[in-house]
Amino acid sequence: MEVPPQLRGLWHRKAMIFPDGTRDETTEVFWLQTGRLFADLRVPVDRPAARGRTGLVEFTDEELIALARMQGFGGELEVHGDFCRWRREIDFQPPGAPPDEANYTFERDILVETGIHAAYREDWERRTPIGADLSAFRLVEDGGREGRGGILVLAGDYFLLIEDRRGALPEAESLAALVERDLADGDRQRAIERLDMRIAFGTIDPEWVISASTFPWLEGTSLFAGTKASWRPETAILQVVNAQSEQLWRLVESTVPSPEITPCFCSSPTRSAATE
Repeated sequence: MEVPPQLRGLWHRKAMIFPDGTRDETTEVFWLQTGRLFADLRVPVDRPAARGRTGLVEFTDEELIALARMQGFGGELEVHGDFCRWRREIDFQPPGAPPDEANYTFERDILVETGIHAAYREDWERRTPIGADLSAFRLVEDGGREGRGGILVLAGDYFLLIEDRRGALPEAESLAALVERDLADGDRQRAIERLDMRIAFGTIDPEWVISASTFPWLEGTSLFAGTKASWRPETAILQVVNAQSEQLWRLVESTVPSPEITPCFCSSPTRSAATE
C-alpha cells in the first residue's frame, strides 16, 4: 500500500508538544517520505559541534553521551485512513521502545501528528510541494559485504541518507544509557562503535551539501566528497566508490523515469553519470 500523496515529500517539524504542555521548538527535525520509504533525522540544538574535529574519537566522553541523544530512523510507512505506523528498519536508538504509531490530520497547511502510545503532538510544515519528484534507494552491497542496511530518499531538491551501524544494539532505555555504561566500564571503543551510524540531510542542487548529520564534522561538506558516484539506468544501480570501498544502491521507487535520474548524480566534477 502506497503512502497517500498528501504525506509524501519533505517535512520540517515546527514544534513538539509533550503531555505536560511543554514544547520543543529548537530540535531540528526532518522527515522525508516517498511513496513507501521514509527517513527521519532529529538533532538537538545543544548537540556538540565539530569544532575542527574529523571523527568520533576526537570527542570527549561527555560529548559522546550528548551525541547519543540524537535520533534518526528509516524504513517503510504504513497508512490506514488517518492511522500511521512507521516501521523502523534502521534506528539510531536501541530497540525496546513502543511501536511508532500515530494518527494524523491537517490544520490548514500544517500536518498534525498525535501519538497513540504516548500523548504527544508534532506539528509538521511541508518543505516540498505535492507532486515533487521522489526517489528511493536501498543499500544492497557495501564494500563487498551484503546485509548492511541503508536508505537514501530524495524529494525535490532534498536528500536524506541513513547507513546502518555494523553491529546491532541490545535493547535499552536509550543509546545515551548504553554509551554512558560503556564509558563507565572503560570501553570507549565500544561506545564509539555504537555511535558509528551516518545519517545526513541536505540539498541536492548543486553539490549535495549536508546541512545536518549524526556526524557533525560532515555538515557543510558534500555527501559525495572524495567519491565517484555513477548512475547506471540499465541496472537501476547507483555505484558510489571511494579509495577504501564500493557501495551499490538499488533504486526501488521513483516518480522519475530511470534515465532522467542521471542529472542528480552528475552536477559536480567529483561525480559521474556513467551509462556505458
